[in-house]
Amino acid sequence: MSKAKKKRAGLSRASKTMQFEPVPPAVYEALETEAWFRRHLDSPRRRTGIKAAASDSSRAKEAIFEEALRWFLAHFEGHPPEHFERVKRSWMRAAFWLSDDVLERCRAMAQRAGVDKRQLFATALSLYCQRRVPQELVDFRQKIYSEASTLYRKHRVSVRKALRTTSAP
Repeated sequence: MSKAKKKRAGLSRASKTMQFEPVPPAVYEALETEAWFRRHLDSPRRRTGIKAAASDSSRAKEAIFEEALRWFLAHFEGHPPEHFERVKRSWMRAAFWLSDDVLERCRAMAQRAGVDKRQLFATALSLYCQRRVPQELVDFRQKIYSEASTLYRKHRVSVRKALRTTSAP
C-alpha cells in the first residue's frame, strides 16, 4: 500500500501522538465492539487473498478512537455540550495514536470549555458510543464471547484428558 493510501486510510503514524487516556468501561467495551465488528465485516476481503498486517487490528481500533474524536469535533466544536464526564481513577487507560491536528483541536476546545483534556476525551468517546454503537451489538458480542468461552473450556477438558492417556489415537 502506498504512503498516500495509508494516510487516507488512517494507518500512517506520521504526525501522530500516542495518547494514554482513561476511558469508562462501558465506552471501552463499545469501542472494542465497533472494532470487532469492522474486522468481521472486513474478513471476507481478507480471505480472498489480500494479506493483513499483524498490526492491522490494533490500528483499526486506533482509527475508531480518532474517528470518534473527529465526529465529536464536527458536532460539538462550535457548541460544546453542557456536561462533561468526570474522569474516575478506576477507569482503564486506553492507548491510541491521534493525529496532531485533532489533538490540538481537542486541547483548544477543552481550554475554551474550561475542562481537562481527559474530560473532553471521555465525553467525546461516550457521546460517540451512545449515538453510533448500538447497545444490541455490544450485547451480541458479549454473548458470543461468553458462549465461545464455554465451548473452549469444554473442549480443553477433553483435550487434556486425551493427552493424559497412554494410548495414541
